[in-house]
Amino acid sequence: MTVENVRDVVRELCEIEFEFPRHLMEPLFHMANRMMHRAIDTNQLYQIEVLLDALAYMGARNVTAEKKHAELAGQA
Repeated sequence: MTVENVRDVVRELCEIEFEFPRHLMEPLFHMANRMMHRAIDTNQLYQIEVLLDALAYMGARNVTAEKKHAELAGQA
């Protein structure tokens, strides 16, 4: 699964007409964070941006990723 796939699935779940149970999104949350750690370790700015979007749809944050994003964006 790509980072874009994760973001798109999360976005679709958050945009459905009824409130999707948050506890059922937990596996996606963990997957996004695992992918985020790999993106941080390999300095993948694009992947970090996409995964931060996915987490934002879920109402979550990753402060470490936000800091890494700011660092990498400053270098770009």
